Amino acid sequence: MQFPDGRTLEIRRHAKRNAPLANLTNEGIARAKQTSACNRAYAHVVTSPIPRAIQTAVAMGHGVGEEDWTLGSMGALVSESIIFDASFASIQHAIRSNRAAGLYAELQALQLRHHLTQVEPGESVLVVSHGGIAEAGIIGLLPDVDLSRFGPSLDYCEGARLEFVDDRCTHIQILRFEGEREVEGPVLAWQSNSV
Repeated sequence: MQFPDGRTLEIRRHAKRNAPLANLTNEGIARAKQTSACNRAYAHVVTSPIPRAIQTAVAMGHGVGEEDWTLGSMGALVSESIIFDASFASIQHAIRSNRAAGLYAELQALQLRHHLTQVEPGESVLVVSHGGIAEAGIIGLLPDVDLSRFGPSLDYCEGARLEFVDDRCTHIQILRFEGEREVEGPVLAWQSNSV
C-alpha cells in the first residue's frame, strides 16, 4: 500500500528479547529480517530510545533518525489500565473508559502525526515501539473506529501500515506473522471526518 499523494506511517512492535536483558535474541533478529519493512524505503525512522526498539529497526535494515522518549513507556498509571498483550478491543476499551489511558492515546497520536510532518507526500515513516504503546498509537489515530476486528495485540515485529492524505487517515493494513512468515492483511478504507 503506497499512495502517491499520501504519507505512510508504519508502526511496529520491537522484536523478541530475553527479558530482563536489553538486547534482541537471535530469533528476534531473524524475525525482524523477515518483515516487509526490510524491502521498503523510509524517509524517516523513529524508535523509542530503548535498545530493543533501536536494534529492531537496524535488523530491518534501517538506520534510526530519531529516538522518541514518548514511545518508550506508558508510565505506571496507564500501565495499570492497558494490558499490552490482551487485544485491540481490550486496549480500546481501556482507552475509552480510563481518562489517563485516553490522554496517553491522544499523546501517542499527536507524536505520530508530528513524525508524519517530517516527510513529503509519497514518503513513509517507520516507527518501532513496544507492546501496548503501538496499539495505543493506532487507536489514538483512529478514535472513532471500532478496532476489535484487528484481533489480538501485536506480537513481536507485528504492526500496522496507515495511509494519510492531508491530515486524515484513509487506509490501514494490519501486519501479522504466521509462524515465521509475515502476512499483510487486507487494506481497509473508510471515510471519517474526525481522523
